[in-house]
Amino acid sequence: MITTLIGGGFLGNIIAGKNNTKVNEQNFIKLLQEERADINKELKEQDNKIDELYRLYRQSEERNQTLMNENKSLEWQLKREKAEKEQLVEENGALKEKVENLEKRVGELEKERKI
Repeated sequence: MITTLIGGGFLGNIIAGKNNTKVNEQNFIKLLQEERADINKELKEQDNKIDELYRLYRQSEERNQTLMNENKSLEWQLKREKAEKEQLVEENGALKEKVENLEKRVGELEKERKI
């Protein structure tokens, strides 16, 4: 009877130990699952931040391209206006020369008339 009590107690401890081990494994698995869920949540937040940064980068690239196009357009317009100004200055010089020649001719004609 003593052997049964000792043996039974030993066997009971082994079974109880297995049950505790199983409970510990389940708790460990549960902790790992919670940690994995937390990591997945953090990764999703990081992915969202990365997506937002990429969206902002694309917007800045598009804005940069728009500004570069506007800059090219304004540079072309400035060159065109400078060329037009130069042409008008040349035309103005030519017209002034014609006016001077005409005034000179009128002066000559008036002198001829007086004579």
